[in-house]
Amino acid sequence: VMRNAFAVSKQKSDAEYFHAYSDSVSWSKSRTSIDSDYSTLHRASAEVSGQPANPNQLGYHPLLYDCSLGNGSIPAKAFLDTGAMQLPIPYEDPSLSVGFISSDTVSRLGITPHVMEKPLGINVANNDTVDCTQYVPELRLSFGPYREKIRLYVLNIDTFDIVLGLQWLFNRRPQLDYDTRSLIFFTDRDKKIRVPSAV
Repeated sequence: VMRNAFAVSKQKSDAEYFHAYSDSVSWSKSRTSIDSDYSTLHRASAEVSGQPANPNQLGYHPLLYDCSLGNGSIPAKAFLDTGAMQLPIPYEDPSLSVGFISSDTVSRLGITPHVMEKPLGINVANNDTVDCTQYVPELRLSFGPYREKIRLYVLNIDTFDIVLGLQWLFNRRPQLDYDTRSLIFFTDRDKKIRVPSAV
């Protein structure tokens, strides 16, 4: 089981998780402060290395993107976590990608998730394991004009609405602009859809 790079509310705090990177981090669970917290990490890293701070470099911000769910009326934030664990692929429709969704976002959508026959053990960043017992079998996920259907497993995630891992990246194969952190999708007609970073 691979380690996820996000914390769950009943586990250790986000500040404790990032302690290994910098003692000066003051982490907030509010999405509005994500940018400033990563900037704190960035400045601390720059001080240690003796290099000037460059806030536009990829490593100093999360790969976070604005998206919408359902019929497009529910705005959300999607976090790309390359350490997210391998999730079960829907056998009835292997074309569906998979990811995680926060329980709060499920409530905002007003949908009732399905109960899993067998809980899925999720190993989170602090090496604790939490049980995932629910999932949304199919939901429309949109990044601007790019749309897809996805199966999402429900977790009590504090910081992000959606978490997408390597499975999603492998299945959808967007390009990443390393200078701007934008995602680039390609349509069937080779049309490019650019999704800017949310931070």
